[in-house]
Amino acid sequence: ISETAPPPAEGHAATAPKNADILMEGLLEKSETGFLPVVRKGDGLTSFRAYQLPFDFKKADKPVIVFVVKDFGLSAETSQSALDILPPEVGFVLSPYSTLPDEWIRLARESKHEICVNTPIENKSLAHNDSGSATIMTNSSYVQKLGALHWTLSRGSGYIGVSSDTDEMILNNKEQYSTLMDEVYDRGLGYLELNPNANSFIQSKALAKDAPYIKADM
Repeated sequence: ISETAPPPAEGHAATAPKNADILMEGLLEKSETGFLPVVRKGDGLTSFRAYQLPFDFKKADKPVIVFVVKDFGLSAETSQSALDILPPEVGFVLSPYSTLPDEWIRLARESKHEICVNTPIENKSLAHNDSGSATIMTNSSYVQKLGALHWTLSRGSGYIGVSSDTDEMILNNKEQYSTLMDEVYDRGLGYLELNPNANSFIQSKALAKDAPYIKADM
């Protein structure tokens, strides 16, 4: 597994994001990597609030269950089947290695699904599952970590946040991961923890910054 992110995908030199027709103004900035989400100046609107599926927990009179589909956009056949079959209440986790990330985000948004982008972070399972060249490695420099994160965030536009599967390995470099999560939350994104047994480190950061956070329990 490389400690550096892949080169920017072809097309990132464009002057406007490919999904401009489904995006809200003021939520992106252009960078060397591509377009990155930002909090909108003036009213503080975030990508999480702009693209989330409307839901009022206060009006819920039954237990709330959240379902997400991982690796969306990686297999065209499977991803299209998910779009055809599943209701809007099911969220999708976009693979950063999708060859057409903007197209899959557009299709999901048109079907009213929420989208997160998966951000691979090194964990103990990597000995058995290679999570790809954009994986954020524990022992890499902060510049490399930030570069990998920005590459993932610039894969598409119109998502509510990022997801990852973390374990205690992030505690081996708490200072850098703390700064990295500041980068995620300060860009107006939520975080989905895919590991039911993950420690509370990232959750604590979210609580401190009043940022959206949810953790899988299955």
